[in-house]
Amino acid sequence: MIEVRFHGRGGQGAKIASRILGRSGFLSGLYAQDFALFGAERRGAPLASFTRLGREPIGERGYVETPGLAVVMDDSLLKEAPEQIFHGVFAHTPLFVNADPGQFAGHTEHLPPANYIFIDLSAVARELIGGAFISAVAAAVAARSIPAIDIASLDEAVKIEIAEFGLPADIIEKNQAAARKAYAQAPIMPVSPAPMAAEFLESVWQAVPYLGSAQFAGPTIRHRGSAALRETGN
Repeated sequence: MIEVRFHGRGGQGAKIASRILGRSGFLSGLYAQDFALFGAERRGAPLASFTRLGREPIGERGYVETPGLAVVMDDSLLKEAPEQIFHGVFAHTPLFVNADPGQFAGHTEHLPPANYIFIDLSAVARELIGGAFISAVAAAVAARSIPAIDIASLDEAVKIEIAEFGLPADIIEKNQAAARKAYAQAPIMPVSPAPMAAEFLESVWQAVPYLGSAQFAGPTIRHRGSAALRETGN
């Protein structure tokens, strides 16, 4: 089973990206599961979305704890929501980040270990769609690393999912074109297997316990006025 996690902000299309990837897998003959996790439904708020794909029925449910591949649709989340993004991510986990590669070239030493791939998804969307709606391109870079999914299945999945919004044919075609370009540009990465239990337990670099942990209800914030230090959406 392959587990993929998408991280974005409300309005960027992370939920639709997971649906496109799930639909691509389904059209390729795989069992598929896709869903999102978010709190307050407002634009700009960080959210996560998930896709599971397998050749056998998928009995697992709930949050993807250790993704085989992750896509970060907004690079500001590396700083603003690291506990979410890097939860269950290891040095070998492919982590696609929507950012200009030149911006981060040689500057990942301050980030937790991961197999970083920086690709400017927003530039592809602006060029071919005319806006920053990057669902299709985010799904495409993930699909590229899943051998069972071919470009034809991805193309059809984009058409079906985007059409559900009632958008005109030309917008659907632009999303398809953007997905094809992102698919062609993305490197094929080995999707990492789920780690052993001992390896996962040793990955406790987070400043605060992850909010979804069964052991902790959440962090205690003692600093007065800390809300003023947070950016919009968090």
